[in-house]
Amino acid sequence: MKYINDDCIRYKLPIIKTTSYDIQAFYELYEGSKEKKSLGGLASLLGVDLSSLTEHNSGDDALMTMLVMKGIASKLNVSGLDLIYLCEKKFVTV
Repeated sequence: MKYINDDCIRYKLPIIKTTSYDIQAFYELYEGSKEKKSLGGLASLLGVDLSSLTEHNSGDDALMTMLVMKGIASKLNVSGLDLIYLCEKKFVTV
């Protein structure tokens, strides 16, 4: 978002306000580990099938992130929104 907002400033457009959610924070809550994993690594640990998706493709990466988040929420037996609330201090609002 930094780059998008930098361009907004450059072109005198309004800044985009958003909250970013870090899949690593969700994983840390689930696993209790601060070890960083790739999306593919997280999916593999959770048993999430990503075989039809391509890493580093922006659309597929977004879908992978959603599937991994759903997997973590499922393992913790909470909703996606509950997962966000459990980790809310780790997120950045711009």
